[in-house]
Amino acid sequence: MERGFNEAQEERILKVIGSFTNEKDILDAWALRIEQSIAFPFQAEIADWQEMASIVQEGDVVKVHSIDGIFDMYGIIVNTRYGRKKVAIPLLDLEPINISGEQRMLLDDYNVWFSNR
Repeated sequence: MERGFNEAQEERILKVIGSFTNEKDILDAWALRIEQSIAFPFQAEIADWQEMASIVQEGDVVKVHSIDGIFDMYGIIVNTRYGRKKVAIPLLDLEPINISGEQRMLLDDYNVWFSNR
């Protein structure tokens, strides 16, 4: 693992990725763990810059309904709603609002792993 990880976080990340070496398998493991551990839907704030043409922009609050898919370049993509509009967005671009500390820690572990892969 990269420098900056604390031991507890490294242990949690290793529990998710297990002995997988293929990145697709690891991303599948993250998606499964997130689906099993987090109650959908939940609210989240757009925490990263979005393209100007995007329906949502940084600071907007969306409702996250489900995992849509996994893409190598963007990681886990989630289905969200912004008002009545449906928006697929990378999970990495979201900051959850109404989830437990344990669930927030899981998403932070995923973000750290994905950013350092």
